[in-house]
Amino acid sequence: MRFEGDIFGDKKPMYSVQEQNQVCFACHQPDKLREKLWAHDVHAMKLPCASCHTLHPKDDAMKGISSKNRVKLCVDCHGEQQKRKAAADAEKAMPASPATEQKDKQ
Repeated sequence: MRFEGDIFGDKKPMYSVQEQNQVCFACHQPDKLREKLWAHDVHAMKLPCASCHTLHPKDDAMKGISSKNRVKLCVDCHGEQQKRKAAADAEKAMPASPATEQKDKQ
């Protein structure tokens, strides 16, 4: 199966994004990927997994990008999404206040 891994290339892939990603999703659970990193949710239906990931690499899951620079690479273009995700995660982590608990009981 030929995957289109070059997001900047002008060649049309042999298979659609959905068809390519279904191969990955046969083992990798999309819901868990979305929970782990917002970019998986954002790009899952628009970009092939192979645009960012090497298919079953020995070491690094992203092509030539150190783990330190992975988030920076995404946030350079998608800073607002990262801020919203961080705020939502912080909100989930906060314990419920007495006012919130009282409101929930009503």
